[in-house]
Amino acid sequence: MAFTGNRRFSTVALERERLLQVDEFGRDGWGRAARPPETMKGKSEFWLPLPPAVLAIAIGSISDWTDAVRRSHGDISTKWVFASTRRHGRDPENDDVAVYPNSLNAHLRAMRGTKKSGRN
Repeated sequence: MAFTGNRRFSTVALERERLLQVDEFGRDGWGRAARPPETMKGKSEFWLPLPPAVLAIAIGSISDWTDAVRRSHGDISTKWVFASTRRHGRDPENDDVAVYPNSLNAHLRAMRGTKKSGRN
């Protein structure tokens, strides 16, 4: 399942508090990703409806990250839906790293067998 209705960074850099597992304006089973105005180019709040399959991927990502990080780093938390297991970013002050914006694109290329050499 590949679902995007927005730029790549705003798709993967979603804060957990902005993932609404129930969308009161949507159908049963649908969720919503809410983007605050300060993160949007047009400076207006943005909602991205998430069908059940996409919502399940986001919820599964949270669960998978929690399990993986608990085994390697202990019981820590993150603000990201799609968090990196890397605990320190390029900025030494950042100890809560979201996945790299190109991660989804690189994963899809690898699944198609067209992964480029070097950084994706």
